Amino acid sequence: MLPGAERRHRPPRRADGDALIRSYALPSQASLNVEDGTLLAFTPPGKVDEETLKDLPDPFRITAKDKVYDLEVSLIGEVRVAGGG
Repeated sequence: MLPGAERRHRPPRRADGDALIRSYALPSQASLNVEDGTLLAFTPPGKVDEETLKDLPDPFRITAKDKVYDLEVSLIGEVRVAGGG
């Protein structure tokens, strides 16, 4: 391995055996307008499964420090703030 290079590792596995791509713990003062758990599933080519995408609330929101932000999720799982604040 080259100096400074990081070792690649397998993503953590969920209890059902599926790979967990990425998860984020929200600060206690922030909240989403969805239940806890898996929000999106990905298909093998790396796109969001459209069935899970359409299950997100409309609008999909995060509240932090008494401000509400609308979120958009792309088909490849990118999330961006679409409005609010």
